[in-house]
Amino acid sequence: VLTKQDCNRHQILQALRDLAARDHTHGQVEGIVGVDGQIVTSQELKPKLFFIQACRGTDNQPAAFRQIFSEDKDMPVSDAAVPRDSIPEMADYLLAMSTVPHYASYREVEKGTWFIQSLCRHLKQLVP
Repeated sequence: VLTKQDCNRHQILQALRDLAARDHTHGQVEGIVGVDGQIVTSQELKPKLFFIQACRGTDNQPAAFRQIFSEDKDMPVSDAAVPRDSIPEMADYLLAMSTVPHYASYREVEKGTWFIQSLCRHLKQLVP
């Protein structure tokens, strides 16, 4: 955690540049690996939103191609029943990972990770 107080614009940007230059934590299937080598699972984390850019293994994922559905009736749906007057236990919890368990997370050398690029593009578009 990096805490800075009462920063001006230049100090904020410098803190972000310094943070970006650090050797960051890594991930594994079980969770995030700290600098002490100990793992913290996503269930142990307390805030509501997590965007984790880290590998979760070393395997390479095969390519996936978009599916295009011709009509709404072909769209996959869930038949899960939800009791009235209730919400799912994890309803206000969002965990977005850059990859699935056991696989590496990819990035472009010049622009950074595809996950973070897409996340930032959509946040800018949807939350101006």
